[in-house]
Amino acid sequence: MQRTLARALQHTSKLSAQPKSITFALAPRMTIQPASDERAQELCHNYDAIRDELNQAAQSREEGDKPTLVAVSKLKPSSDILALYDHGVRHFGENYPQELVDKAKELPSDIRFHFIGSLQSNKAKMLASVPNLAVVETLTSTKAATALSKTRQALAPPVSEPLAVYLQINTSGEASKSGLAPLSLSSSTDEADKTGELIDLAKYVLLECPGLRLEGLMTIGSIDASHQAGEEGQENPDFTLLRKTRDDLLLALMRVEGQGAKGLVEGRRKLRLSMGMSDDFVQAVKQGSDNVRVGSRIFGARPPRNP
Repeated sequence: MQRTLARALQHTSKLSAQPKSITFALAPRMTIQPASDERAQELCHNYDAIRDELNQAAQSREEGDKPTLVAVSKLKPSSDILALYDHGVRHFGENYPQELVDKAKELPSDIRFHFIGSLQSNKAKMLASVPNLAVVETLTSTKAATALSKTRQALAPPVSEPLAVYLQINTSGEASKSGLAPLSLSSSTDEADKTGELIDLAKYVLLECPGLRLEGLMTIGSIDASHQAGEEGQENPDFTLLRKTRDDLLLALMRVEGQGAKGLVEGRRKLRLSMGMSDDFVQAVKQGSDNVRVGSRIFGARPPRNP
C-alpha cells in the first residue's frame, strides 16, 4: 500500500527539529594532476561533437530553451572534469555519493553537479551538504526528500536557491530499474496505488520541502526500445510515456493548494524532462527532453568500479 501524503506529513512532524549548521570543507585545486594535452583535446572534441548533435536535434522543436547537456563523469578522474571545465563546461553528472563529495571538495565551486545514481535516504544528507550540488535527478521517496530539504536549509553559509529535484519514473516497467510508476488511466486498485505514489511525492516536495524545487521528471529508458526506435525512425515509447506523465501530473497538481503548485499550473514554470543518454539523446531531444546525460561518448569506456 502506498504511503499517503498524510503519513508523509506525519513523518515530517517527527523530524521537525532543524539540524545544526553544516559546512563543507574544500580542498585546494592544486591537488589535481592536470590531464595531458592529448587527453584534454580528446575530451573537448568529444563534448563539442555531442553538443553539435544536440543543437541540431533541438532545431526540430518549436518551443523551449536548448536542452542542458550533462557530462556524466562517474568513475573518471577529476583531471578529466577539470579539462572540460576549462573548456567552459559546468554541468557534470555523478552516480555515487562519496565520489561526488570527494570530487566537489577539490574541483571549482561553480561546477553544477547532477546526482543521477540510485538515491538511498541514508546518503541524502551527505549529498545535500555539497553546496554546488545543483540537481538530484533520482528522487523516489518522501524520506529522502525530507533529508535533502532539511540538510539544504542547514548549510552554512546558506545556498542562494533550493536544490532542484527530478522524480525518477520507471517508464519501461523493468524490475532492474528504479523509479516510481508512471501515471496510468487504469482503474485497478493496484495501479491506482502506484499512480498515487507519484502524485503524493510531487505534492510533498511542493508543499513540505522548502529546501527543494520540483524541477521535473526523469527516466532511464529501455535499451531495446531505444534501439528499436532508432532503427525504425519512430518515437521512443519510454520518452512518450514520460512526457504524457508530466502533462498528467500537472493536471493532477491543479487541485493542490500552495504557491509551489500554483506556480507550476499557471505556466510560470514548467516541469522539465530529463531523458536521453549516449545512445538515444538525439531522439530524446526530438521528443522534448530538456536535460540529457551523456557519459561514454564524451569520456570513453569506464573502468570497473572497485567493490
